[in-house]
Amino acid sequence: AALATWCQALSPGGIAIICFWPPGTGCEDLPGPWAMYSKLVMTACGKCFPGAPPEWPTALIPAACATDGIEVLVDRSLQHNIHWDSAEICWEAMTRAGPWHATRLFRGDAFVDSLRADFLAAYTAGEPLVHTPHARLLVLRRSLD
Repeated sequence: AALATWCQALSPGGIAIICFWPPGTGCEDLPGPWAMYSKLVMTACGKCFPGAPPEWPTALIPAACATDGIEVLVDRSLQHNIHWDSAEICWEAMTRAGPWHATRLFRGDAFVDSLRADFLAAYTAGEPLVHTPHARLLVLRRSLD
């Protein structure tokens, strides 16, 4: 819905550049920290972890951009290395001020804190953590007509 709204809001000749991470485990495989966190949360909630990122819902892009005069110039996967000084720093940043903080707000400190040891056990203590998740890059343009 957001993408369709952005398309409708583009002025004639306007260009939108959109980069986003797919929800859940759609952006990286294990042992990446985002996939690891998803696995831990799903397991703690009694859900089955899919194990592999789902395919991008490619059919959603043309449908969302169906507004007259919108041309999709670029639609591709984009990878970027993310460097953390350690898994501990990744955990603290993501659960205290990053997107995983939403889990803390929804499920509480005790729930999130109970996942910490298993998360950290997946990585070498005190060593840098580097992962390369997949984002999706879209470049859209509205015609001048």
